[in-house]
Amino acid sequence: MGKTYGVKATDQEWAERCAAWRAVHPRIVQSWKDIQNAAINAVRQPGHAFSAGYTDRQATFKMVGSFLWLKLPSQRTICFPYPKILEGDFGPMLTYMCQPAQGDEKKGKVIDDPQNSARWVRTSTYGGALLNRIVQGTCRDFLADCMLALDEKGADIVLHTHDSITLEVATVNAEGARKGMQEFMCTLPPWA
Repeated sequence: MGKTYGVKATDQEWAERCAAWRAVHPRIVQSWKDIQNAAINAVRQPGHAFSAGYTDRQATFKMVGSFLWLKLPSQRTICFPYPKILEGDFGPMLTYMCQPAQGDEKKGKVIDDPQNSARWVRTSTYGGALLNRIVQGTCRDFLADCMLALDEKGADIVLHTHDSITLEVATVNAEGARKGMQEFMCTLPPWA
């Protein structure tokens, strides 16, 4: 991330910073491993569910047919098509087929596979990226639930992004709308 923001350091300095961060955050590092193991075990044992995370807030992986499914705490699912476990630099690696993002090939994210095409490639993932999917997916579900609740109350939603909702209201109603919206955003849905 530091490289993205223009922080200058040698590869050795980056490795030291990474190791220091991981040493201070062992529970996060363990959660990456737990999530990755659950996903890999699900691919290796189709039809069986493997969960990771805190009780009642777990993410669950299950291989059904040609797809690996990730069930979020909200019960919504994310699909990873045609997963395979390949040997990677750090042991077993979860791979799946997807549409490539711009620059993926140059960044070395595309894995050689006979099924690869310009619009469909095999890529790999790991525990940290899977945790990111879980967190971002769960945040999306909170936002969607809030938007539905606001819509039921007649709110005029004119815009939403990945982390905000914009309402259009008359100036005289702005403070009441803000308070009402804050109440909706602070009320957890039953699944949470």
